[in-house]
Amino acid sequence: MRMVTHIVLHTAASYDYKQREVVHLSRAAVDRYHREQNGWRAIGYQWYIEEDGHGVQGRPDTDFGAHVGGFNSHSLGLCVSGHGDFVPWNDAQWKEALRKCAQWCELYRVPVEHVIGHREAPLHGSPPVAKTCPGVLVDMDKFRAELAARLEASGEGCG
Repeated sequence: MRMVTHIVLHTAASYDYKQREVVHLSRAAVDRYHREQNGWRAIGYQWYIEEDGHGVQGRPDTDFGAHVGGFNSHSLGLCVSGHGDFVPWNDAQWKEALRKCAQWCELYRVPVEHVIGHREAPLHGSPPVAKTCPGVLVDMDKFRAELAARLEASGEGCG
């Protein structure tokens, strides 16, 4: 098993500026974009959450992701459909992100404070990013607090 020290949260950042609405992309659409536009071999994230909260595997956990430059060898990437600068994650997405992060924290012994938004990665050693990802409407402190409470209730803790 590879050493995982961080879990990095993202949103797909899809927005139609003409229609002024968030666009929810499927995992397959993001995978296709990453392959065709970025030249990657697969979707950059290990987990993808659809608009309805359904979580689907991206890259295997054992494979490095392609979601934070200079940070992929020791992190797992989770992406949520939508655009967190315009609309917060819906309840189903939030719950699935908590569920998957709790599972990963327990499996890889990742401390809750190492569950971060992409925008926070430079504070943990990644190169600088000019992004708000997973979005200004995604409260990472609230997410970590809920994750910590969930892990505490399960008796697992983290780290």
